[in-house]
Amino acid sequence: MHRGAQQAGVLLGLAIAGALGWYHAGPYRWLADVQLRAIHRYYVFPTWLVLGMLIGLPLGALASTVATSLSVRDHSSPALDRFVARYKWLVWTRGGQLVVFGFCLAVLGGFGALRALSAGELTALSVLALERGELPESGWVRLVDGVVDDERTIEVDHFTYVPVFGERENAMVFLQIGPASHGVTDRGLLVENGLPNLARVAFDDAQLLAPHHYVIEAGKDPAGEARSLGYLVLLGLALFGIGFTIRVVTSARGS
Repeated sequence: MHRGAQQAGVLLGLAIAGALGWYHAGPYRWLADVQLRAIHRYYVFPTWLVLGMLIGLPLGALASTVATSLSVRDHSSPALDRFVARYKWLVWTRGGQLVVFGFCLAVLGGFGALRALSAGELTALSVLALERGELPESGWVRLVDGVVDDERTIEVDHFTYVPVFGERENAMVFLQIGPASHGVTDRGLLVENGLPNLARVAFDDAQLLAPHHYVIEAGKDPAGEARSLGYLVLLGLALFGIGFTIRVVTSARGS
């Protein structure tokens, strides 16, 4: 068995599961929906770990078989062993975990800030036009029509999700109202398929959810969102620096 290749395959599986979890897509979304319908909640870490193992173990076995075959054929140590030996500290040490976590926070915060800053000028959002397939010109919108149904709302993690109906029987637009909304309910940043899993399943079970939907994050504006995500970037960079410092100090003591 080629342990280096097997570990690399498992790590790749965990990374793929993490990406699916971030976007709530594919088998991660299916596993979350099963839990939500059975026990009305789902567990993020076990879902990620189980899916990562389901993807990573077959990948690890395949990588191990291929690497062993190449090693026997070439009568030399494969480069994969050296790669894993050099970078495994990123997964198995505390400093490495801080480096990876900080890097991910900084990247996600940076992309989010860029998305917010590229949202454009405040523009009108017509639910009726959206149902006809006419998208608004920017991602910063003001709701100008539709029927806001305050009687059929879902609360998730201090946010209230309110369906907004047009001419269809199910809702294509939802308002996300929370502490940061500051009483503003008619304008905000538009997010495609932005309902959290619990709200999405609840609205779907009630037959109120359109196949494709949008969420207005009420009260948010591009500048404020970019500023908040900028703090996330700074936190990520700080954790990255701390983790890398721990790595340097640990290496110096070991040498």
